[in-house]
Amino acid sequence: MEIENKIAKSSSKKSNNKIFAVLAIIILILVIISTLNNNKSAQNNFDSKNNIKSENNKELVNKYQTKTDYQANVTIDVTPKKLNLSEEKNVFEISFNTHSVDLSYDFQKIIILKDDLGNTYQALEWTGGEGGHHMDGEIVFPKLNSNAIKVELTIDGVGGVKRVFEWTL
Repeated sequence: MEIENKIAKSSSKKSNNKIFAVLAIIILILVIISTLNNNKSAQNNFDSKNNIKSENNKELVNKYQTKTDYQANVTIDVTPKKLNLSEEKNVFEISFNTHSVDLSYDFQKIIILKDDLGNTYQALEWTGGEGGHHMDGEIVFPKLNSNAIKVELTIDGVGGVKRVFEWTL
C-alpha cells in the first residue's frame, strides 16, 4: 500500500509539473501575441495619421507618405520634406536605385511640380549630383499657389519612363 501511495504522489507531481509547464507556455505565447498586436496597432495608428511629431509633440514635421515607383529597372522613392501652402520653398527628398541604368540626368530640368489649378513649378535646386547607379538628393520648388489642393511631381525620362507622384495638401 505504501508503494502505491508513493507512486500516486510521484505521478501527481509529474502531472502537476506538466500542467504548470503547459500553463507557463500558454501565458508566454499570450504575452508575445499581445506585445506584437500592441506594436502593430501603434504602427497602424502612426501610418494612418502619417505624422511625425517633433520633440514637443505639437508641431508636425512631415505628414506626407513616401511614394515609390519601380519601372525600367529603376526604383525611385519620393518623400515630401517641406510641402505646405505657406512655405516659401517646397522640398522633396528623392532616392534613385538601379543596377543597369546610368543616372546622368539634369534632374532640375526633368523633375517638375504641378498643382491641381494647372500651375507648373520649375525646380530651383537639386542637391544630389548626377550619374552613377545610386543617388539621394533634394529637389526644391518655389512657393505654391495658396488655393492648390493637390500637387503632382513628375520625373520624366529616367530609364525612358515618365513617373508621376501625387499628394493632397
